[in-house]
Amino acid sequence: MRILLTILVLYSILWTCTSLQETGSFLHITDVFWIKQNDSCTKNVDEFVKHYLNRLLQKSKEYHPSFVMWSCAGGRRSPMVIKLMKEVFKDMMILPALPPVKLPASKKNSAYYRNISNYFGNWLDNEARKTFWKTGYYTRFLKTPRDLQVIVLNTAFFAAFMYLANWMIQLVNGHGLFWN
Repeated sequence: MRILLTILVLYSILWTCTSLQETGSFLHITDVFWIKQNDSCTKNVDEFVKHYLNRLLQKSKEYHPSFVMWSCAGGRRSPMVIKLMKEVFKDMMILPALPPVKLPASKKNSAYYRNISNYFGNWLDNEARKTFWKTGYYTRFLKTPRDLQVIVLNTAFFAAFMYLANWMIQLVNGHGLFWN
């Protein structure tokens, strides 16, 4: 079986299981992106990524983090990633950090954050959920070796990288800049 992906950007499952002796440890997972269009793939790319991501999450669970921080762009593949994280880390607090990317915090965009929060189920308590609906950020108190308050901000920081990556892909595919 030959699987060759032009770009399999697991735009870093930044697998930074950062240990802090006094506060416990956490696992930080960033966006998961992959390109579905590839003529050289003979199998379903989604199934390959799902299997690979599941194995990676299972392996990272061995580090016994106190909680998981997930920063993402809230893209169309997020439901699959959320489902896998819920299965693997079912007894662990998962803190999502979503960006405003094209949606600045405002009343008119609260429906977006409200819909996204439905995916997170019990990850957000009522108070955090209300703040998240309005602004896209929230705070949580966690029981770790030491009580810890985590403030989760929007992750618009990564939006510029995403746009740059898309531009570079278009360039490689011949749809971007042309040099004479």
